[in-house]
Amino acid sequence: MAREAYIKKKVVGDGEATMDFTAAAATVAGEVVKVNISSTQAIAGVAQQAIADTATGPIDVTNIYSLKTRSSTSFAIGAQVYWDHEANSAIAAADANGADDFFCGTCVRAGAGNWVWVRLNFGPSEWVRESSSSSSSSSSSSSSSSSSSSSSSSSSSSSST
Repeated sequence: MAREAYIKKKVVGDGEATMDFTAAAATVAGEVVKVNISSTQAIAGVAQQAIADTATGPIDVTNIYSLKTRSSTSFAIGAQVYWDHEANSAIAAADANGADDFFCGTCVRAGAGNWVWVRLNFGPSEWVRESSSSSSSSSSSSSSSSSSSSSSSSSSSSSST
């Protein structure tokens, strides 16, 4: 199944927080990825560039993104948003039941339709649920990089608020 960029980005704060990510499979720019941070927990990241199989590249772990959803899904502000790895879409917490489904962040703009605005990895720590040991993602060293606080788009479609 071909993957595509699923996101529209809004920078928050003074820039970006990125970390190095070692891809277990080729990853496209804008793809949501699962990063195992321990043997039982994972966080969400968004690839900032294409990353070849077994190569390392930067992922963003803190900003606000508009993520693709199932058309029947709606979210309220503050709702937990999970990532359905198999369907490549954001889902409600109640629908997160697959081994590779993982907490992605918190809804920051209410709405229904094909997109939801999500602040990555934002919410109480208990929302970070156990990670599957069979995940195809891993992380290597982490680093921070700073960029301007202007909005940018990293998907093929443009965004507006």
